[in-house]
Amino acid sequence: MLNPCIDDPDEHLVFLDDGRVEPALINGQESRKGKASIQYLGLARAELLQMRARHRRTVIAAIRHTIAALEEGRDPGTDLDDLLTLLSSKEAYVAYTRTLVRTHMSAYIEALGL
Repeated sequence: MLNPCIDDPDEHLVFLDDGRVEPALINGQESRKGKASIQYLGLARAELLQMRARHRRTVIAAIRHTIAALEEGRDPGTDLDDLLTLLSSKEAYVAYTRTLVRTHMSAYIEALGL
């Protein structure tokens, strides 16, 4: 099972855009630590999927507003601040948030220094 003090969850877990989680592939094989963590911690249980769905709405709104501001030449201001807060390691669902940002903001990540 993953030890978050030692292991990098991104090396063992993959969060899908819809909130589901799967073991990461390491050398073509499912991560044993990822698989065990999903099973024993119940990371795929319905309540967590629902909570991630609610979280996704918040993150996607911040992403949309940030992108709209950037494309219109405006300062993304508080929307970007909100997004940066959601990406803080102390926040819930940060690994999932990183997945959403990488998926939906890939063209802007470097320019924003994310």
